[in-house]
Amino acid sequence: MRLSTARYSKRRLSARLVGVSLRPLAYAALGAGAKLGVSLRPLAYAALGAGAPKDLNCLWKRKVDAVKPKVTVYSKDYCPYCDRAKALLKSKGVEFEAIELEDRPEEFEKLKQRTGLMTVPQIFIGEELIGGYSDMAALDRDGKLDTKLGV
Repeated sequence: MRLSTARYSKRRLSARLVGVSLRPLAYAALGAGAKLGVSLRPLAYAALGAGAPKDLNCLWKRKVDAVKPKVTVYSKDYCPYCDRAKALLKSKGVEFEAIELEDRPEEFEKLKQRTGLMTVPQIFIGEELIGGYSDMAALDRDGKLDTKLGV
């Protein structure tokens, strides 16, 4: 599940977590003198009073954590690259499902048909095939892995 940043801003997601829409509160605080271009956040906080969250960013982080993509690593137990891939994911604090293919040849056949690859590890983030350890390490070096993992 992905959230479009164009459709959901931090403020809107955070307000949804709190269960309060910030816009009506801000406009109510402004009254008839509402103008475009005025920052709504301070006005909404003033309208919420003591019920305002101290930091909407912490709520945003919780919302992002809730929609992190599922990570699946298909591996074999004798594979050093599989171990490195799992270690990299663990170092980033990412939960993942490790599917050992050693005693599951039918599962490995399905995976080969799905991806066209005959090697392990095969790493999926959501439904997207990232590739093997080398591909994941290259994404990490380029700074793109954290974005895909949602960390």
